[in-house]
Amino acid sequence: MKTFLLVSIILLFSCSTSPNIEKSFYDNNQMRYSFEKENGKKHGLSKYWDEEGNIINTVEYFYGKIHGEWIRYYSNGRIKSITIYEFDKKNGFEKTFYENGNIKSKVLYKDDKKVSEMSRWNENGILMN
Repeated sequence: MKTFLLVSIILLFSCSTSPNIEKSFYDNNQMRYSFEKENGKKHGLSKYWDEEGNIINTVEYFYGKIHGEWIRYYSNGRIKSITIYEFDKKNGFEKTFYENGNIKSKVLYKDDKKVSEMSRWNENGILMN
């Protein structure tokens, strides 16, 4: 019975911890950034905006390290680039896009080093190399 009670208490406390959300605002009250912190480190999705309220980028963190997608945006809201990270290192494809949404370039990274030649497209979506 004591073991059951102890396990129940531990489970209750582990489920009740929620991440802190830190936010900052510009002088005009527009959101500057919002991110989750757990154990004093960024953990989860972080979002950053410019003074006009346009999203600038979103970054996924895992206990203080960039882990997941880092997405940058044009002021029109379209994606400018997507980079895949694993524990602060580029691991996967990094893709850039034109403002019209067409792909601009693509390159593969492993442990923060380029492992493929960069493919490039023109603004009309035609592969150039």
